[in-house]
Amino acid sequence: MIEIRTFEGDGAEAHRVTYSVWSKAFGGKTPIPIWSPEFIDWALLAGRPEANHYLIGAYKGTKLVGTLFAEEFMLRVRGELVRGSGGSWLSVTDECKGHFVAKRMWNELAKRHLERDAQVMLGWTYRAAAALDGQNFWSKASTMEPIDEVGYWVRVLDHKAVAKWEPERFQAMLSTLAGLVQGSPRISPDTAGIRDYMESDLSACLHLLEGHGRTLDLSIAWSPERLARQLKHKDMPRTLVAEQNGAIAGFINYYPIEMLGLHPLRCAVVDLLVTGSLDRSRTKRLLAAALTRMREDGIAFTLLTRVSNRPARSLLANGFVPLPAQVTFIGIYPRDRRFIGRTRMHDVPSR
Repeated sequence: MIEIRTFEGDGAEAHRVTYSVWSKAFGGKTPIPIWSPEFIDWALLAGRPEANHYLIGAYKGTKLVGTLFAEEFMLRVRGELVRGSGGSWLSVTDECKGHFVAKRMWNELAKRHLERDAQVMLGWTYRAAAALDGQNFWSKASTMEPIDEVGYWVRVLDHKAVAKWEPERFQAMLSTLAGLVQGSPRISPDTAGIRDYMESDLSACLHLLEGHGRTLDLSIAWSPERLARQLKHKDMPRTLVAEQNGAIAGFINYYPIEMLGLHPLRCAVVDLLVTGSLDRSRTKRLLAAALTRMREDGIAFTLLTRVSNRPARSLLANGFVPLPAQVTFIGIYPRDRRFIGRTRMHDVPSR
C-alpha cells in the first residue's frame, strides 16, 4: 500500500529519490539539475517548519518512493498580491509507477493549496523530447496554462569541459568553436564598490527588489525573512552587491549546482540580477566580478533566464550568449481558475 503524506525526511533522502528518477529518465539526453541535499535544505527545508505543508511524499511503509514539493510565496500579479507557490520536483520510483502515485500526490498538494487559499503553483517544464511525459502529466492531471517560452543567457567558462559534457553533438561542437573565439573571462581588474553581501544589506536589497518587481506583470513579493535566506544561507548561495554614490544600487545572487549531461558538471544559476540605479559601466563590472568568482570556484558555465528587465548590453559585453527557448514557464491551478495568462514581463527564480 502506498500512502501519500507530508514528507518526513531530510535533504539527503529527497536527493536520493529525485536523482535516481531524473537521472534515469533524462541522463545523457538533455541537461538536468542535480538537486543536492544542500540545495534542498536551502530551497525548501531550512528553518521553516510551516513549509512542510507543501512538501508531499509517497511512502511504501517507511520507504520514500515519490516526491512533489512546492514552496509558498506571495506573488504580485499585475499589481495584485496573490498567494501561490513554486514547485515541483515531481519524482516517482519505478517500483511504484502505474499506481497513480503522481496524480495522488498532486491531488493532495492541490487540496493543501486550497486550504491556504493559494491560487496557483508556478513551475517549469523542459521542452526537450525526453521531457514530454512530464508535460503530458501536468496538462492531463491539472488545470495548466503556459505563461511563457523561456530561453537562457549562458556564459561558458570552461569550453573544453562543456564540450565533453554536452549530450547533443552539435551543441558540443559549438562550445568548442566558441572557446576558440571567446576564451575564459578575464579576471575583473576593477572591483571598487563591489563586495560580498552582508546581513546589514538586507533592507537595501529588499527595496531594490520591490522596485524591480513593480515593473513586471508577475514577480515574487519577497518577505524580509525569505529574501535573507535567498541571499545568504550556509555555503549555498553567493551574493555580490554593487555600491554607487555610497549606497547599494544593485546586486547579483547565484548558486552553484551540478548539472547532469553525459556526466555531472559544476555550473552556476543566477536567480536574481537587480541592477536598480546602476549605470552600464558598474553593471558590467558587477557581472565581471561574479564571473571571476565563479571561475575561481570551478564553475564551468553559468545560466540565467532570458526574460524581461535583463541588461542585455552588459551581458553581451561579458560574453553571455542568448539561447532559444528550452523551458516553458507554466501556471498550475488547484481549481479551474486561470488568471495569469501569457506574459513576458516576469521574473521568478527557476528551479
